[in-house]
Amino acid sequence: MSFVSEFKARLATKQIHVTIDQWPDMLEELNDEYMVLAIKDVVLEAMQVAANDAPVDQGSLAASLRKTDIIVSRVSSREFKVLLKDVVDYTRYVEDGRSPGKFPPPDKLIPWVERNMGLTGKEAKRVAFLIGRKIAREGQVGLEFIQKAIDVTAAKSNP
Repeated sequence: MSFVSEFKARLATKQIHVTIDQWPDMLEELNDEYMVLAIKDVVLEAMQVAANDAPVDQGSLAASLRKTDIIVSRVSSREFKVLLKDVVDYTRYVEDGRSPGKFPPPDKLIPWVERNMGLTGKEAKRVAFLIGRKIAREGQVGLEFIQKAIDVTAAKSNP
């Protein structure tokens, strides 16, 4: 029987929200320490799966997911908050995307253009500006690779 009804990544706050839907009898007897360990175990495994599925430029995103500290705290009787510490700051944009309206930081785009497109100097700046403008106008779709990893891992861990 599945007892986790929601295991949702909210990367804007570097948190994962866990809602327990049904309490099997055995869980009533478990104290917070065991619940926290069980949730931490699932999240840790999910971060390893997510790291394997992470898009790779320099590998910083995957590396940060593999070594993240996971802090679990109870929000209410059936809800827990999981804080991911030390994940790279752009994780939320890769996971959740970016809505239109604001240019991404050019100092992050220029090196990406240089590495991935082989451009340098003014040409790299021009292309980075064009990419940034497109993102500002249209936004960018998130990959949701962390949520997919969480869904797969949570499904496996629910009997």
